[in-house]
Amino acid sequence: METILIYSNCLWIIPLYLKKQQEILIEKYIKNAGITDARVLQAFREVPRHEFVLPEYRDEAYYDSKKQLQKS
Repeated sequence: METILIYSNCLWIIPLYLKKQQEILIEKYIKNAGITDARVLQAFREVPRHEFVLPEYRDEAYYDSKKQLQKS
């Protein structure tokens, strides 16, 4: 199942399981690190991290670990 999200006039289709992982990252790691600024938290919700990692790492895009980024 997928969810369709529109951020800043861009259309992103995000698998539901990645959206859930994104929320876990925000709640478990970002907020627990003391980051409370609503603009920063919204940016974490709007940026599709899985679009910036290599395809073989997409399932891990929202884990709190280092990732290899794609070259554009």
